[in-house]
Amino acid sequence: MTQRPPQVWAGIDVGKGHHWISVVDADGDPLWNRKVINSEPDILTVFGEVMDTADHVTWALDLVDGPAALLLGTLANHGQSPRYVTGSKFAAFKKSFSGQGKSDLKDSHVIAEFARCLRRQTVPVPAPPRITKELTLILSHRNGLSVERTRTINRMRAMLTSIFPELERSFDFARSDGPLVLLSG
Repeated sequence: MTQRPPQVWAGIDVGKGHHWISVVDADGDPLWNRKVINSEPDILTVFGEVMDTADHVTWALDLVDGPAALLLGTLANHGQSPRYVTGSKFAAFKKSFSGQGKSDLKDSHVIAEFARCLRRQTVPVPAPPRITKELTLILSHRNGLSVERTRTINRMRAMLTSIFPELERSFDFARSDGPLVLLSG
């Protein structure tokens, strides 16, 4: 059984629809990497997995606005203080890694290595602005409403099919962005 390292560095290559996260240990050895959908449930799942890899995680990312807002809000809500790797410093550091071309996985690894090797050259990310906090609250509320809507649909379906079992063969419930729709089959 391997011992849990005291410190790891998580590099995040921020994207609009998804992020790439790579985790390295004190020797720079890769421990973990994953593509993460830019949604609160996926970010929370990965956050927990990364936090389980070590006693302390240093988070570093290459973008601190726009698509990073939900990620930054989630980290802040869990007491994490991410670091920012500026574009010019990142570009210079990346040249020391072999291989040409850009890939999100490679970039996330290089960001983690930058934070590990040159931690004093990273910039602390300030607490998220009010709009990010509000967005995080709204998304959390929306997720709760979505779960409750699914429960309600399932209860209605169970009740209707218990009274009219033939509905199970004749009709199907369709989920839409609007109100519940009963489609004839």
